[in-house]
Amino acid sequence: TTAEPTTEGTTTISNEIKANVEQEVKKTPITFVGDSVLLASANKLREVFPNAYVDGEVGRQLYYSAPIVQKLAQQIVVFVLGSNGAFSAAQIDSLIQAAGNREIFLVTAGYEIKWAKEVNEQLKAAAERYPNVHLIDWGTYAKGHTKEWLFEDEIHPNDTGAAELAN
Repeated sequence: TTAEPTTEGTTTISNEIKANVEQEVKKTPITFVGDSVLLASANKLREVFPNAYVDGEVGRQLYYSAPIVQKLAQQIVVFVLGSNGAFSAAQIDSLIQAAGNREIFLVTAGYEIKWAKEVNEQLKAAAERYPNVHLIDWGTYAKGHTKEWLFEDEIHPNDTGAAELAN
């Protein structure tokens, strides 16, 4: 005999799982390295990830970030880089290799940036080359929400966009 799942049971399990995941996330030490897009989201990220270390700098380029990564202690690193220019496969590989065996998450650039397609293709390719590298597709997720989620420059998240990026 098989039992049909009920909506109530599914909702309860989903909420329980979500609550457990949220608690684990709050306990997890995580490092964010990025540019001004990261800085615009830093407060919301710290709300979601209270144990986060945020290292952001206006105008930071991906290819200048390897020395920062080598000093990190956390096992999870999120890179929010690419809004200041494109980079080569060798440059992203160098950054990933500097991070070592950490779990790495690469956040795609918003599509309003003229080099976003090139940046996002490099990030996606890097995630496919390395088993410890994962892609967070912010560019696709934010597409169509420019007016609600971004400041007038159409690059930097406002409070609503920062909350969306953090979650």
